[in-house]
Amino acid sequence: MISKGEIQNISVEKLFVFGSSLYGEGKDIDLLIISDDFSGMSEKARILRFKRNFTCDRIDPQCYTVSEYNRLIGESNFFEFILQEAIEIYD
Repeated sequence: MISKGEIQNISVEKLFVFGSSLYGEGKDIDLLIISDDFSGMSEKARILRFKRNFTCDRIDPQCYTVSEYNRLIGESNFFEFILQEAIEIYD
């Protein structure tokens, strides 16, 4: 059973949708997932762990820990771009 804030053994702190899918364009669904469960994992391992939850191969996740997310806000043009247009769907 999946509890609130958890996607198949990943405790999600925040979840955002961003990118072309917000406008009915593009072929993928861009997600920004914030979870401390990604701590100590490589980028590839984080993505694979998250993608195991879905049969859809159109999901393009960006996976960060809470501390990485907090550090990158204001420091990263990528994050600023995402957060300007993103819709937060879980907090």
